[in-house]
Amino acid sequence: METITYELGYHLQPDMEETEVRSSAQKLQEMIIRYDGSIVSSSEPKRTHLSYQIKHKNYARFGTFDFTAPADSIEKINSEIKLQNHIIRHIIIKKEGGKELKTLGIRRAAEMPLRQRQSIRETPAEPAQSEQQIEKELEKVIEGL
Repeated sequence: METITYELGYHLQPDMEETEVRSSAQKLQEMIIRYDGSIVSSSEPKRTHLSYQIKHKNYARFGTFDFTAPADSIEKINSEIKLQNHIIRHIIIKKEGGKELKTLGIRRAAEMPLRQRQSIRETPAEPAQSEQQIEKELEKVIEGL
């Protein structure tokens, strides 16, 4: 069976001790391995402020796993994660072709070539007039009044 690369993002209860947080992350890794998956990378759950309350909590510990697993095992992993009381929210995302997704911060940091502005109306430069020519034209205008 072909394995697909996935990313698991999860929020743990904010009031958990550090040892409980580590053991919860370890249990998630073991669960993925139990369903024929393999961990590619992981990030330790860190305390973060939530944009909105989840189960009446303003904070949570957020962690991620990148892993490969067969497509039919994802439903089993998902249903087992739902049974965990210490996980308040999670999501499993299929990564396209195992490629790393670009983030906006990386994209903004890259230098973009500057575009040249072109003016809409290009007016030809008029030749400079001498003071004598300007005075003659001014006299003609005054006489015409």
